[in-house]
Amino acid sequence: MVKAGYCFSWVTVLLLAGASGASAEDSTKAEDWPWAASLGVLYVHPNVSSPVVHAEADDNVTPVANLSYFVTSNFALHAAAAITRHRLTANGSDLGSVSIVPFNLLAQWHFLPGAKISPYVGVGLTHPLYYNQSGPVLDHVDQFHGQFGAIGELGVNFPVGRRTFVNLDWKHFWAKTDVILKGGPKLETTTLDPDAVTIAYGIRF
Repeated sequence: MVKAGYCFSWVTVLLLAGASGASAEDSTKAEDWPWAASLGVLYVHPNVSSPVVHAEADDNVTPVANLSYFVTSNFALHAAAAITRHRLTANGSDLGSVSIVPFNLLAQWHFLPGAKISPYVGVGLTHPLYYNQSGPVLDHVDQFHGQFGAIGELGVNFPVGRRTFVNLDWKHFWAKTDVILKGGPKLETTTLDPDAVTIAYGIRF
């Protein structure tokens, strides 16, 4: 579950950003440059619930690529591509490591398009793909079967040129995964429910 203070801090930042940038709009419109692409760094903090194994997952920092299409100046569709790898432990014992590719699609609402400080919110769907699991326990796992889940998002864009911008973004994921042993039944259903923070540099085109 997202910590209340953490979420409140992000909401406060967005409100202050909107207030300070409301009067600074330029002529940028969706029909001018409907696409936005960026590259950056992604920090992932899993919030694991593992009812049987009581596993925990470490944090991960990895590159990320983002692509958005602005249907209108306010409304955009957004996707991101990244690969994270996490080491799993239980009661101090090493279980192994697994890589995750989340397939994400979000709908975003940008409150102040073209402003010097442009906050937005988003909601969407995620589906994690697990692969390359290895380790003393994960070698006995046949598959991690990820289920579709939900995403909530808060973010802000800071234009640094007519077409370029810096993006700061926070997402929270709600998704469950079935852990299935080799030659055996389902071991448990786990949740990672990670918080993900991105800082990226991008361009409109």
